[in-house]
Amino acid sequence: MCTAVSLALAAGLAATPASAQAAAPVMNKFDFNGDGYGDVVVAQPANGGTGAVPVLYGGPGGLKGQVLLRPPGDCSTSAYSCNSFGAQLSAADVDNDGRTDLIAGGRFYTIVSSWTSTGIAQSKHYLGYTPYNGWDAVQVMRAGEFDDRPGADIVKPMRTYYFSSDVLAGWYNGAEQGAYQYLPRAQDGTATAVTSTASGDVNGDRKTELAYVSSENVVELSIMYPPHTSPPQRVLLGSSATCGVVCPKYDSLVHMGDVNGDGHDDLVMVTASRNSLQVWYGSSSGLSATPGFSTDQLTWLANQAASTSLAVGDVNGDGSAEIAVGAANTTVSGKAGAGMVVVIPGSTGGPVPARAQFVTQDSLGSVPNPASPVADPISERSQPKDNFGDAVSITDVTGDGMGEVVVGAPGKNTNTGMLAVLRGSPTGISATNAQVVHPGTVGVGNPSYFGALLLH
Repeated sequence: MCTAVSLALAAGLAATPASAQAAAPVMNKFDFNGDGYGDVVVAQPANGGTGAVPVLYGGPGGLKGQVLLRPPGDCSTSAYSCNSFGAQLSAADVDNDGRTDLIAGGRFYTIVSSWTSTGIAQSKHYLGYTPYNGWDAVQVMRAGEFDDRPGADIVKPMRTYYFSSDVLAGWYNGAEQGAYQYLPRAQDGTATAVTSTASGDVNGDRKTELAYVSSENVVELSIMYPPHTSPPQRVLLGSSATCGVVCPKYDSLVHMGDVNGDGHDDLVMVTASRNSLQVWYGSSSGLSATPGFSTDQLTWLANQAASTSLAVGDVNGDGSAEIAVGAANTTVSGKAGAGMVVVIPGSTGGPVPARAQFVTQDSLGSVPNPASPVADPISERSQPKDNFGDAVSITDVTGDGMGEVVVGAPGKNTNTGMLAVLRGSPTGISATNAQVVHPGTVGVGNPSYFGALLLH
C-alpha cells in the first residue's frame, strides 16, 4: 500500500521560486504566480455569503502554499452583489503581461486577479449586472482570444429575467462595459439554456472557439467561430431532436484538449445517461460534422447522469491528452456514492478506453472496483456519499510535463470536503506521492462541500 503525502500549506502569498529551477511544463495555463508550476483553484461560492476562492500553488514536490481570494470590500455591505463568487472560474492573460490571470465570477461581478512582483492586483467587471440582472449555470464562463483583436476576452452565457433565451455576455479586450447578444434558438424555435461550455483553438488560427450544450425542449451541441459577431456564427454538431450517433442530453458535458496530439484542440463530450463518449478532432478546417470517435459502451457511467465531471489534459507526457471522467455516484467497496475517477488515455489514434485507469480512494486498477488493485494511492478510505470525482481538473502541478489529476470529494467528512492530487507519470496515474488536501489547511473558514468546484 502506498502512503499519501498530507499537505501542509503556508499562509499568505508564498515567495516565488526562481523559474530557472522549474522544468518547462506542457500545461502552464494555470500558472498564476509565474514560477513554472501549475496551480490548483478551488471555489467556495457559498462561503460567508459572498464566496471565496483558494489558489493552491504548485511546486516540484506538489502543492506547497496558497492564497485566499475574496470579492472586493464593498461586498461586506451588500453581500448579494457578490453572490456566489467563485461559481464561475476561468483563466487567460487578460492584462497582456505574459502571465496567466485568474478570472472568478459570481452572479453579477467578475474579478480579474493578476499576480505581480509585489502581490496581487484585482480589477472588477460587471458581466451580467446591467442591464439584465441575470442568473447562470455554474462553471460556464470561458476566457481566451475570441475575436479578431489582440487581447484576452471573457464570455459567459447567462439566462435573463427579461428574456426567454440565453444571452452571451462578453467583456472584450479590456472594454469597460460588457457586450450582450442573443444566443441562437434551437432548431424547433424554443429558447436555449446553456448547461456546459468548452473553449479552445480547434482550427489553429490562434483564436478561441466556444462550444456549448444548450438544453430546453431539445438539447443541442454547438460551436461558434467566433462568438463576437452578431448574430453568432453557430455550427450545430448534434441535437436530441434527431438523435443519431450524436445525441446530446441534458447531462452532456463538454471540454477541449488535444486528444490525438496533432496540435489542434479536439472537442470531447461525455453523456452519462447514454454511457457515451464522443470526440470531434480539430483540423485546419475546424471540426468535422460528425465525431471522429464515438462509443456508447462505457457501462461504468450507468446511474451517473447528475454526478459526472470532465477534464482533458496530458497526464503521461506523450503529447496526447487524456480524458478524466469523474463518476461521483459510484458504489465503491459497498459504499454507495463513494465515487471514482476514470482516466482514458489519449493517443495519435484518439482515446483508448480499453486502457483506462480506474481510481478510487481504495484502489488503482484497470477495472472498476478491482478485487486485486494495482495499488492504493490515497490514504483516505471510501465512505458513503463522499462523491469522489464530483469535480476533476488536470494541471501540471510539479512542472515535469505530466499533468496531475486533481479530484474533488465534496461529501467527505459529512460534507466538509476534500481534494486529492494524483501524480502524472509516463504510465498514467502514478500509484505514489498522492496528496490529500483538507479544507482546514487553506483558510476558507466554515468549510462545506470543499472540492465541489475546480478550475478545469
